[in-house]
Amino acid sequence: MEAERQAQLRGEVFEVLDHIEKGQPGKTAPSFYFFTKSPEKALINPDNLSILVSHVECAAFELPFGDGETFGKIDIAGVLKFLEEEKLLHHSQDKWYWTSDAYPADGVSLRSISSDNFVVVDATDETKAIAEVDFTSALTTLHPKA
Repeated sequence: MEAERQAQLRGEVFEVLDHIEKGQPGKTAPSFYFFTKSPEKALINPDNLSILVSHVECAAFELPFGDGETFGKIDIAGVLKFLEEEKLLHHSQDKWYWTSDAYPADGVSLRSISSDNFVVVDATDETKAIAEVDFTSALTTLHPKA
């Protein structure tokens, strides 16, 4: 059933792109942009512990890790023990199993290192939220009396 939905969605996307391309002769086709160009450059630091932990969480959700298994070239024994202490993994019979009800990819952002946001509250008259700022932007956009 899921495969049918995905195939139908892909068909609808191509149908829309084909319609757009035919309606705009001489312009760069949207499908050229979507399927031949990267929309943005992604830079990651593979040694960043926060990123590594998030990757290990998502991977463990999909399949259990075995004892001594690495994540690429990185020994993750310490990360697995940390996640066990956080009650996210359970070690049993030489395997590390995901035990949380949470879907770990929900907490991962492709645009920033943290999924935490700051809510800006106007407390002058009636307390109300007036904005929400992501963790990384907060350092440069929020300040006392902002």
